[in-house]
Amino acid sequence: SHMFHTADEQSRYDLSKRAGRTRFTDWQIQKLQEFFEINAYPKDDDLDTLSKDLSLNPRVIVVWFQNQRQKARKSFENLPMENDDDSSGRYFKTPNLNYQCKECSHVFQRFIDLIKHQKEVCFKD
Repeated sequence: SHMFHTADEQSRYDLSKRAGRTRFTDWQIQKLQEFFEINAYPKDDDLDTLSKDLSLNPRVIVVWFQNQRQKARKSFENLPMENDDDSSGRYFKTPNLNYQCKECSHVFQRFIDLIKHQKEVCFKD
């Protein structure tokens, strides 16, 4: 039922439909990232608000945040380690599975909070 001007548009449409991928606009991404910087774990009412503001399905937003947390974790884990035998040079895992900053010994329950703290406080580049 869509009108396509070119075969290329048609194939692009089929691709995006088949993959079930949501194409975000730059503006949507920017808004999501701004929120993520403040809070990587949006609650239901946050999702409602984001969903309304950005005209996106909340489910899509949930997946975006999951992916974003995964990326943050990966990019953090791939930071060069300070020549240190411990494989994770910047933090310790505490016995109850919290994360402790080596620099200032502050303990965080969530890895994402540790990352944020280290980016902003202990390992500002």
